[in-house]
Amino acid sequence: MADETPCRYHPERKALSFCHHCGERYCFECLTEGKEFYYCKNPECQKALELERNPPPAPMVERIEPVVAEEPPEEVLVLLAGFLNVPEGRIAQLKLESENVESFMTDYYLNPLDPQDDSFVGEVQLLVRESELEKATQILQK
Repeated sequence: MADETPCRYHPERKALSFCHHCGERYCFECLTEGKEFYYCKNPECQKALELERNPPPAPMVERIEPVVAEEPPEEVLVLLAGFLNVPEGRIAQLKLESENVESFMTDYYLNPLDPQDDSFVGEVQLLVRESELEKATQILQK
């Protein structure tokens, strides 16, 4: 059975999709297409669209100190790259796995986009063993 959900602003029209930021359903006229998702015309949602279209540059590779534990880990993990969402991080992780490089994805953390705004964006970090950092960097640069 087809979804007959109406557009939030045009109840006589069938909704094409939902806004990836606010989750409301809209018709074609009310949505803007991003690289991967649709966004409505609300200012907060347009900020999210702009971030999708122009993501901030990936952070430079930096060493992450191991967590102090009773027994130190066998090998240090280092930050390879940061991504705005889990699917992007998973694609990079699959590339590494195809070349037999083990990687670890961290949970996201939230950063406010604007201190005056309640919108947030997450970042997923991909870690690799320090001994495989050079190889992993080369794989992702291909």
